Amino acid sequence: MLTQGYFAVIVLVSGLGMLFYAFFSLSRALASLSWPTVDGVVTSSCIEERIEDDSTDYIPKITYSYSIGEFQYAGSDVRAGGVSWGSFRSAERVTKKYRVGAPVRVRYLSRDPAVSLLESGFNFSIAVYFTVSAVLLVGALMAMSQLW
Repeated sequence: MLTQGYFAVIVLVSGLGMLFYAFFSLSRALASLSWPTVDGVVTSSCIEERIEDDSTDYIPKITYSYSIGEFQYAGSDVRAGGVSWGSFRSAERVTKKYRVGAPVRVRYLSRDPAVSLLESGFNFSIAVYFTVSAVLLVGALMAMSQLW
């Protein structure tokens, strides 16, 4: 019974952490809609292979550079909440969209121009964070209800 209680608390904390990150990502995604933009260029575009246990995930890695006034910046965030990844095909879609040397429109936070994105607004990754946090929170509540 005690082990189930620990498990429920761990799942609850994980769900709350994921929910916090989902709201943070959503806030940034919506705020970025009004960020100023500047021209930039993709400086690297590749797919990183991550092998863990019996599964392989493919993560698109994009970097870009842009200038604001006399200052040069480099960014790697494509969108708030990150880029969804997993299959090679989904990672390849991102790298094909952002090829090395391609011009891009960069959105940046005016009070901190080092914070930037290529895509603004709500996206699939944020929806996944909200969904996973809901599942974790419901699971935690169900586990806790078994304790009473």
